[in-house]
Amino acid sequence: MRHLRTGFIDILASIRLTLALLFILAVLGIIGTFVPQEKPDEVFGGQKILYHLQMYDIFHSYIFYFVMVMLSINIIFCSLTRLPQAWRRFRGDQVQVKFKIREEIRLPLEVEDIKSKVTSLLKKRLYKTPPAPQATEVEGKAGLSSYLGPYIVHAGVLVLIAGTFLSSVFGIEGYANIGEGETINRIETGKKMGQTYTLPFEIHLKKFTVEFYENGMPKQYRSDLEIIKDDRRSIQAALMVNHPIEVEGFRIYQASYGEKTGGEAKLGIFVKSEKVGEIKVKEGQKFPLPREEKTRVLVLRTENNLMHMGPAVKLSIQSDRGEFVFWVFKHIEKILASHPGILEEFKMLNPRLYSPYHFILEEFQSNYYSGLQVKRDPGALLVGVAAIIIVFGLVVTYFISPRTLKICWEKDEHLWRVSIEGTAARDISTLKRDVSYLIGKLVT
Repeated sequence: MRHLRTGFIDILASIRLTLALLFILAVLGIIGTFVPQEKPDEVFGGQKILYHLQMYDIFHSYIFYFVMVMLSINIIFCSLTRLPQAWRRFRGDQVQVKFKIREEIRLPLEVEDIKSKVTSLLKKRLYKTPPAPQATEVEGKAGLSSYLGPYIVHAGVLVLIAGTFLSSVFGIEGYANIGEGETINRIETGKKMGQTYTLPFEIHLKKFTVEFYENGMPKQYRSDLEIIKDDRRSIQAALMVNHPIEVEGFRIYQASYGEKTGGEAKLGIFVKSEKVGEIKVKEGQKFPLPREEKTRVLVLRTENNLMHMGPAVKLSIQSDRGEFVFWVFKHIEKILASHPGILEEFKMLNPRLYSPYHFILEEFQSNYYSGLQVKRDPGALLVGVAAIIIVFGLVVTYFISPRTLKICWEKDEHLWRVSIEGTAARDISTLKRDVSYLIGKLVT
């Protein structure tokens, strides 16, 4: 039984298990990259297998959680099984030697002068000098904290995994589209395959504005929001791209925008050159035609940028002469200048189709909605702390070299023969600099 338990612990602490778990994580990451992380409207055949294996929400799946738990256990057992040896090296009880240096010099000094000067120089180089067994020797040790560097990294990885778990289990990420004057308190979240989440506050969009470049590309858009808590308007803020606002642990981002159907248009109605009417209309609205009260005009559609030719309104006129359906563009002059003869080829684009009337789209006010992204990430702080711990551990591991210097001296006629022996576990260049510094200061 004891042999079985030891074997099980060896498996949990093995590097092979670490590599296997990292490989599985890499595969899951590839799946999460190429498989859409949202549930399809319908699943057929092989999609059912992917759905039941939670491949459409891989980073919240039981497989992902299991691998992360096993990786945590593996890191803990790896650290516990190897830490005693690292601790002995950190305390200086066990020396790891990879490089050696030996130098010898002669000094005309008293014994106490040598000892005090060597001790002082070693301390300046951050060496610790424990009591030596002989009066004619000094031993210094430096960089021993490097042995604990890997375990600092391990601790950082465990904190990172804990932060990832917090974000995955308790984090919220969702989206909502909101129009001007509307108030919402629910967002659509793909975390649980299309379910919604109720926010602890309400979001009211007072105003949405968008600016465009001359080529029609959006230049800037912003949402003027009010955050309502317990029927009180607690926060008023302007939300812009890359400038989120934070409310009760939630971050609200300006993610997108779009055009809602039913923009408001202002039509000018002319008979020949005489303006006989002016009316503001919306999609689906009916109104009588001036001077022909029995003739009705129906607004079929309003478009902000129809076929990239600008705002347009589609009208249907019902009269004794039949039905006339045509579009009225705001920038008709530019269209005619760039496309001569288009009205003869496409009569539906002719605002004079119902002669002797013609229509001019004088103003068009688009109705936009603002696309918001709402996130709560309780593990973000832990992930940030973990990054700092990991970087610190890597610096301690790879930029600090464990090294030992032993300085002995004995009388040789009228001089003292000083022997300097140095050992290093990793980087011999640092050890060489220490020895050169020590010799240079002793002989001057």
